[in-house]
Amino acid sequence: MKNFFLFALTFATIGLIAQPSKNKAMSIAPTFGPGYYISLKGDTVKGEVRNNMDNESDYANSFMFRKTAASKAMPLDSKKAKGYGVDDRHYSSLKMDDKDVYIKYLEQGRLNLFEYTYLSKEGPKAVYLIVDSRATEEDKTGTHFMIQLDEKQFKKQLKPYFKDQPMLLEQVDKWFLKIDEIRKAVKEFNGMYP
Repeated sequence: MKNFFLFALTFATIGLIAQPSKNKAMSIAPTFGPGYYISLKGDTVKGEVRNNMDNESDYANSFMFRKTAASKAMPLDSKKAKGYGVDDRHYSSLKMDDKDVYIKYLEQGRLNLFEYTYLSKEGPKAVYLIVDSRATEEDKTGTHFMIQLDEKQFKKQLKPYFKDQPMLLEQVDKWFLKIDEIRKAVKEFNGMYP
């Protein structure tokens, strides 16, 4: 009986030690990938950017940059950089809710599709934005303004952007916002208008 009690106590202790930490200050060791940032003057500075942030929403606020693997990493935000890129992801600065944040390009071309990820009480939440980079006020479609896609009205919102190729919208689900379907439609649209 004594051996069973020691065995159970040992197992319970190991189980408690193995629980994840609730300390938010702990993070994974940083790794860096090939990247760049665009200074406020418009200069592109190449080097390495941290590519393993703790949360996807961390990419929207700031980033870590170093010139070489031997140099010290420095934190940068929208007060020092207009945009940045790491690996195959590209971010641009945008003012949202009186705050400068970085939004990720999902698709780039005539139609630009963006993702802004922020941390809510429930965890990371994504918001999607779209703009027609070639539209002007004279078009009177409103596509020259960047809009946030609403989860309930996104299909109606997308119609003016796809007015030149409406058949591409047919592949997008009309009930649920599925970003992969929208991304595919935008990519096909951009392929027709290089």
